[in-house]
Amino acid sequence: MNYLSKTQKSSYAKKTVLLRLDLNIASAEVRSSIRLSRSLPTLKLLRAAGCRTIIISHRGRPDARQQRLKKAAADSSLKPLARALSRALSVKIIFDASCDLETTAKRVRTLAPGSIVMLENVRLWPEEEKNDRAFAKKLAAMGDVYVNDAFAVSHRAHASIDAVTHFLPSYAGLELEKEIRALDAAMKKPRRPLVLIVGGVKISDKVGVLKNFWRKTSAVLTGGGVANTFFAAQGLPMGGSIFEENAEKIIAPFLGSKKIYLPDDVVMKGRAIFDIGAYAARRYARIIERAGTIVWNGPMGYIEKKPYDKGTLAVAQACARSKAFCVVGGGETVSFVRARHLDKKISFLSTGGGAMLDYLAGEKLPGIEALKKSAHHS
Repeated sequence: MNYLSKTQKSSYAKKTVLLRLDLNIASAEVRSSIRLSRSLPTLKLLRAAGCRTIIISHRGRPDARQQRLKKAAADSSLKPLARALSRALSVKIIFDASCDLETTAKRVRTLAPGSIVMLENVRLWPEEEKNDRAFAKKLAAMGDVYVNDAFAVSHRAHASIDAVTHFLPSYAGLELEKEIRALDAAMKKPRRPLVLIVGGVKISDKVGVLKNFWRKTSAVLTGGGVANTFFAAQGLPMGGSIFEENAEKIIAPFLGSKKIYLPDDVVMKGRAIFDIGAYAARRYARIIERAGTIVWNGPMGYIEKKPYDKGTLAVAQACARSKAFCVVGGGETVSFVRARHLDKKISFLSTGGGAMLDYLAGEKLPGIEALKKSAHHS
C-alpha cells in the first residue's frame, strides 16, 4: 500500500487530488466530531503542497427522490460540514452542490493552488453504493491523484472507496495510516495480557473479533446487551433487559469459558438491567489496570441517562489509568470517552465502528484492499 506520508511530494504536489473523507456526522455532533478533526492533517498537508483538493464524502442515505433530483435534504447535505471544516482550517472551502462532475472539474482547474472544493453527498448518485466502475471513472476524471482518508467507511465496496482506485494513482491518507498501524499493533503484536472489553447491544457484530483474538486474549469483559445475551443463554430471566435474541449458536463456543467475564452484580431499573454493578466495575478495573493491550468497543450500560453511565465511566477511567496500549472504537464509546476528557490518556480512539470490528475480525476491508492492489499495479 502506498502511504501519503511516505510518498515523495513531487508525486502529488500542485496536482488535483480527490480526497475521500468520512463526514457522515449528525448535525448535533458537527462541532465536536472526531472524524472532522482527524481529517485536518491530510487536508493541511495537501494544501501546503499546493494541491487543488476535491473532497468526496457521504452523509446518511439520501432517498430515491433526493437521488432523482440530485438535491440533498438538510440532514444529508454536506454543506454544514463544509462550513465546519472551513472554520477548523481557517480557509475558505468552496461547496459545490451542482452534482455536475464535468463542470466541477473544469471549475477546479481554474482555481488557485491550495484551493479546496467539497462536493455534495456522493450517495446522491445511486451508482456510488453499487461500486459502479463507469461512475468511478467519472469521479476519477476530475483529478490526478486519489487519497483515501475515510477508514470508517473503508469496509464498504463503494465507487468512491474501491472502484475509483482503478483509474488513479492511489494513496492512504494520514488518518487511514494511523488507524491501520494502531489496529495492527493491537491485533498482530499485542503486549500481554490482552484484554477485550465488549459492550453495546449486539454480540453478533463482535463475535468475529472474539474468534480472531481468542487465543491471544486473557480476558473478555462484557457489559450491556452483550452480557445480557450470555445471561439469557444461561437460562436466566431477562425481564425487560436488552439482549440479542436467537444468539445461542453464535455464543455457544464461548459459554462456560473462564476467559469470559460477566458482571457479578448489575444495576436494575424495574425489571431491566441498565448497567453493570459497582462490584463488577471494580473487578473489571483491576483487570484493565494489569493489561498490556486493551481493545474496547461498546458501553457497559445505558449511558444516555444517569446514573446508568457509572459502569462505563469506571471502565473508561481504568483504561485512562492503565499503562496498556489501549484502542477504543464505536461511536457511542468514543463520544463518551471524549465527553469526559479522557481521550488524551488513551492510546488511540478509532473513527470506525463497523470498519474497526471488521478489521479486528481479520476481514479484508474493500477500501484497504483496493489501495493494496493499486500499489501493486503502480
